[in-house]
Amino acid sequence: MIDRLLVTAELGNVPAVLLINKVDITEPERLNSLQRIYRHAVESILLTSAITGEGIDLLRELTLDGITLLAGSSGVGKSSLANRLDPDLNIKVGEVSEYSGKGRHITSAARLHRLKETGWIIDTPGLRECAPWNMRKHNLWLCFREFLELADGCHFRDCIHHHERGCNVKTKTGTDLLPEERYLSYLKLLNEAIE
Repeated sequence: MIDRLLVTAELGNVPAVLLINKVDITEPERLNSLQRIYRHAVESILLTSAITGEGIDLLRELTLDGITLLAGSSGVGKSSLANRLDPDLNIKVGEVSEYSGKGRHITSAARLHRLKETGWIIDTPGLRECAPWNMRKHNLWLCFREFLELADGCHFRDCIHHHERGCNVKTKTGTDLLPEERYLSYLKLLNEAIE
């Protein structure tokens, strides 16, 4: 889901920040893994907790101008974060199901809210799927920031980093520059992309 949302943002020319919420209850190994996988994929990674307030000041800075959209699966705390930024919003929130471990759909439609101290925020319903619009085989690699510098070393200019000989992206897969998880996600999306 993260990779699909990042591709959607890139295709729409929208700056993206990876916001990891609930850091107060997330295993440190999981946080380290996400930071390792995405450190070259996004401009910044923001760790937050709507409960403890960790990272809220940095999130508030990001919402100073313009419109900020919170997107992700149900139960990740999008509405709780919006409420933490501005308690007057009083957006209804729900608990994560103990039975399934998944969030429940509380937010039923995307809503634009004016934050009293900063800009605007869009709280969206939880996503179960995301299919990036206009994702094509020839432009998908441009949505993976890590590929951009590495692609200069490819033998062929029209390399899509899949089956070509002399592909520098494939050579660097599994290194600090390009974690294998990101490359495998790219291949999965490439398989779904249209010509």
